[in-house]
Amino acid sequence: MEYPDNKPRRKRVQREEIGGQMLTDSIIGEIDRLDAIGEQAGRTAEKYRQIFDDLKGYELRVDTAALDAKEKEFATALEKQVKQIRAATRTVRAALWLMIVVLFLVFAVGYCYLDTHPWKAKYFQLEQQYNQLQQEMQKLTVKKPAKKKK
Repeated sequence: MEYPDNKPRRKRVQREEIGGQMLTDSIIGEIDRLDAIGEQAGRTAEKYRQIFDDLKGYELRVDTAALDAKEKEFATALEKQVKQIRAATRTVRAALWLMIVVLFLVFAVGYCYLDTHPWKAKYFQLEQQYNQLQQEMQKLTVKKPAKKKK
């Protein structure tokens, strides 16, 4: 069987051997890489062990006087902020209650005004006239006889 590009083809056995050799080389390369990583990890672990051994000899001392001063400063600043927030909260609450009271007063005054004002009687009078006109219109429509077709 001939191929269109006329390149010499390797036999299947040769291709399998080359593939096996490439796979072997790849596995060996990966093993070498993992060995190098393991050696680096060992060196890193040794460095950390030396650092920790060096640190065992040190004693840690902290100056708490500076921390106490900062704590007092922070506490006073926090108290000031709390007072400001409480004052603002009281102001907002007072404003809301004032708005509620004003709204209630507006409705109360409006109700009293509408209830006692003379236009209410005029409205009832106009409503009665409208109802009477509606009744008269109904009576007229009932009285008219329907025209008969010939």
